[in-house]
Amino acid sequence: MPAVPSPSTVWQILTRRGAITPQPQKRPKSSIKRFTFDRPNECWQSDWTRWSLADGTAVAIAGSLDDHSRYAVGLRAADADADGALVWSVILAGIAECGIPSMSLSDNGIVYTGRFHAHESAFEINLRALGVRAVNSTPFHPQTCGKIERFWQTLKKWLDAHDPAASLTELNAMLDEYRTFYNHHRPHRALRGATPAEAFRATVKACPADRPLPGPLFVSRHRVDQIGGNLYVPPYRVNVGLRWAGHDCISIRDGDHITIFSGNRLVRAFTADPTRRHQRGDKTTRTYRTREPHQAP
Repeated sequence: MPAVPSPSTVWQILTRRGAITPQPQKRPKSSIKRFTFDRPNECWQSDWTRWSLADGTAVAIAGSLDDHSRYAVGLRAADADADGALVWSVILAGIAECGIPSMSLSDNGIVYTGRFHAHESAFEINLRALGVRAVNSTPFHPQTCGKIERFWQTLKKWLDAHDPAASLTELNAMLDEYRTFYNHHRPHRALRGATPAEAFRATVKACPADRPLPGPLFVSRHRVDQIGGNLYVPPYRVNVGLRWAGHDCISIRDGDHITIFSGNRLVRAFTADPTRRHQRGDKTTRTYRTREPHQAP
């Protein structure tokens, strides 16, 4: 019985003789235009993905990636699906380490944007207070956030190669280990063999457009006092109102611009008067004793 040629051989012969009609819906990879921002902190891509602990408990892993250098600026896991507190904690960790980005790119998940639900999410409100432009991908087009989508593949392969985490604490310790390895030790093919940390340090960082010459950045955490509703934001004493008394708040001071958060809720954003140590509350500051419920900062 004569040997039957394989389908690929038949396809190649017919293609050479012009008997195959190209399928225009299949776009060749060579036609894809790859885009990368020119400077670190010019754009951060943010997303979250699902994972499971050793006993099958579902958890969420949220991360943010610098588009220019592929530097993982933040990575953290929490119970169940991602919420506003988780994705904002990742951004805050990135800001404390790398500075404030100029732009944030994410998908259309409700934790990132409320544009399809007629409201503004806490994530968007907080970024706007910091001067960060928030941008969302086209629906059903994951290629827009392709760098962090690819990052999840690499992370999950690494996690699969290790014993599964028995607890959330153990998983977060593994994520810290992986972020250190990925940023500082793993050569990146898209960076021509450099590590993300090397690429991040090689170029002057971008910053929010409304502050082209930013001052030094300081991130601190203090508790709002119970008597006057004041928060210590070194070197200032800032009035935020008794509404927030007892809350542990994170403040970000970028030069004279101060932004204060309780968990993922914006408390106050303003430009400090450098001639005054005590920064008075503005007209929107509520000073009466109606208290906000506490959130984990």
